[in-house]
Amino acid sequence: MTLAARILFAIASLSACAGAQERFVPAAAPSATIELRSQATVAGPAIGLRQICRWADGDNAAMQPLADLVVARFAASATFQNVELDQVKQTLHDAGANLAFLRFCGSTTCTVSRSDATFDEGQALRQWVAPPSAPSTQPIAALVAQAPPPAPAARTLRDLLIADLCERLSLAPDAVQIRFGAQDEGTLRLVEPLVSFTIDSRQARSLGDVRWDVTIQAQTARQRASILAFARAWQTQVVAARPIAPRQIVREDDLVERRTLADRLSDDGVTSIAALVGQQASREIPPGTVLTARMVTATPLVHRGQLISVWVESGRVHVKTVAEAREDGAFGQTIRVRKPGTTDEFNVVVTGAQAARALAHRGASVANVDNR
Repeated sequence: MTLAARILFAIASLSACAGAQERFVPAAAPSATIELRSQATVAGPAIGLRQICRWADGDNAAMQPLADLVVARFAASATFQNVELDQVKQTLHDAGANLAFLRFCGSTTCTVSRSDATFDEGQALRQWVAPPSAPSTQPIAALVAQAPPPAPAARTLRDLLIADLCERLSLAPDAVQIRFGAQDEGTLRLVEPLVSFTIDSRQARSLGDVRWDVTIQAQTARQRASILAFARAWQTQVVAARPIAPRQIVREDDLVERRTLADRLSDDGVTSIAALVGQQASREIPPGTVLTARMVTATPLVHRGQLISVWVESGRVHVKTVAEAREDGAFGQTIRVRKPGTTDEFNVVVTGAQAARALAHRGASVANVDNR
């Protein structure tokens, strides 16, 4: 090969590499920078991500789906709450955010205070330095009678809608994440003692896209509003940590729990590791699969045709006998058994491997049951 041919070959190779690089190397994924504030003030018991963190306007598109995440909640009587950076990261991770594309800066701890809680710093300091007072000698009934009645709690329309959805779905308030539209923020801040609300929640019966039709009454004025939101709920899922073969007995190290934010409630219900260990896989389960109750079957402890030990109770008399199982049975199931050499059958409850328990019928003799 001549020198000119070698040069042309090298140029063609470089061009091919450059073209391949342009074609197959993806562009860098968009990222966002989140700054955790050192102090924040919120109204209500919920502490949202947008209330304790801030980011640039250019990151609004990436952060908008995560802005309304509830990171923590105040206790019943607490007025201050510390939120750690690790807690923020864990909440974002559980909600499905990729932390590799998020940069964190600012403080490592945010001290959050409630603006709607009354707190007299001077009075609290005086109570802290004052010696303990002598116990009161008044009867408890008199102290209760002297106590002023509690003031009605002021609740916003936002609080009422969240409580309505939680009640309908039988979920705890701290398990629900609801993102309302920015156009409804002014309406959601209306307070119940000043105005009254009539909530029609016929279209708010599940997670995902929900809608409330609200009638707002303020003295002689009345107005109707439709509030749109997107609701999700925290759920604990059980995931297969390794492949599980069909008919394999599920072990504890085969499973792992994962906290996730779901936009619909599972029809099979959220199960636990304890409920799955010892069960039998009904099909092949690849790693990473979210397990449900339909993927496993109860492990048979008694098989048809086996001779099993049966404990018969009659009053204070306990007799152990042997019977032939007429059907398969798992723990706690009721199956039919037959006395060996006869056609007499009776029901027993499976209590273990080739073991069961039966209660003798009233008036029946233990000797009749124990036909050994």
